[in-house]
Amino acid sequence: LSPDLVSYNALVTLHGNLRDPESAVRSMNEMRLIGIDPDIRIWTTLMNAYVEAGVWERAIEIYQYLDTHDDILMRPDIAAVNTLLKANILVATPAQSILAIFRQTIAKGLRPNVQTYTLVMQSLCSAGLMELAEDLFTMMDHPNDQASPLPASTTVVQPDGFIFSILLQGYLHLGDTRRARACLLEMKARGIQPSSITYGIIVGSY
Repeated sequence: LSPDLVSYNALVTLHGNLRDPESAVRSMNEMRLIGIDPDIRIWTTLMNAYVEAGVWERAIEIYQYLDTHDDILMRPDIAAVNTLLKANILVATPAQSILAIFRQTIAKGLRPNVQTYTLVMQSLCSAGLMELAEDLFTMMDHPNDQASPLPASTTVVQPDGFIFSILLQGYLHLGDTRRARACLLEMKARGIQPSSITYGIIVGSY
């Protein structure tokens, strides 16, 4: 059997899991030599390989290359955006800049998924920007409101236990026990049971 995009993507993913982006690059060069052009999925896998290896700046450079690519099919999708967000968070990019990436993503017509919201929420709450975090929660919770700037989609993304736990940690970090309690009660009211992570956040705040 001849190698194809699927097999090469698996190989690049393997190198990424081993935190060996240079081997991933060599695999992509081999692809080109046999006439297979890497698609957006493989480029995103390479981005993640650099993120896992701690070479975050290189991952950001790849995103910038894709974002200005002549072929619209090579432009970043939401998976690439999420990898970009992860890289920027790891290099301690300010939360306002993370939020700007999120807004640009929406402006380009891409629909955020639960990983997108989780990464942006994590950045905002870590910075203590709880009002912006609450706005993000509202956008996630009511995607079909007329005032919502989200692109139309049949995919419903609702706040989960991770989102509530991140919000809870943000409130407790600021000493806002009233909102933290309200957050926990709302979580339970929606039938979302607090996890060991949630309880660990609560215990760790005392």
